[in-house]
This record gives sequence, structure tokens and C-alpha cells, in this order.
Amino acid sequence: RHQSWGKPQSSKGFGSAIFILRNPYDSAIAEWHREATNMILIKQKIPHNESHTNVVASEYFTANKEWDHFLHDYVHWWRIRLQKWVIHETRHPVHVVRYEDLQQDTVGEVVKMLNFLN
Repeated sequence: RHQSWGKPQSSKGFGSAIFILRNPYDSAIAEWHREATNMILIKQKIPHNESHTNVVASEYFTANKEWDHFLHDYVHWWRIRLQKWVIHETRHPVHVVRYEDLQQDTVGEVVKMLNFLN
């Protein structure tokens, strides 16, 4: 299952898990681009599809209370997921894959994931 912003899901019911971990800085920036783009489109009443590919101007990062609030919440969200799935969920095997490694060596990382699931 894909874990999103909502309430942390339990790993109960899983024999093992693969946790794809992205650099928290890069992850927060990417999510903010998506969130801020959607906020802009909503304010301008432009139909949108919650695109993951748009980029916002740098002023949406500097002296922006929404960015500060978002970053505070996002860091908390990221830490909770890391603690839950990697640190505290020791009852089940968890294979951690760095997103950056997956991008750089997709085949090699998929082979490692398949070996883990075997």
C-alpha cells in the first residue's frame, strides 16, 4: 500500500514491508510544489487535477507563513513515518529503499526488493 498524508496505517496484517524513503528535504520541496500549485489554482478558480509536476516561484518559499506551517507539519509527518515503519516496527522485516538509489539503479534496487520478498 502507498502511505500518504493521512493517519499512519498499521503494519499489522503484513508479513513484511518495503519502505521507500526519499531525502526529507527533496520530498518536502516536491510536496510543497504540488500543494502550492493547487492552492494557486484554487484561488484563481482554475480547474486542476492535483498535478505532481508543477513548480512554483521562489517567493512561495520565502517569508510565507503557509510554507512555514507546511514545513513544520511535513517534518513531523516524515519523522512519524520513519519511526513507525523503520525504527519501531521491528516485529516484521522492513526493507528500506532510498528513492534516490531507486532512481539511479532501478533494476538493481528492484532485484533487491524481489530478493527481500522471496
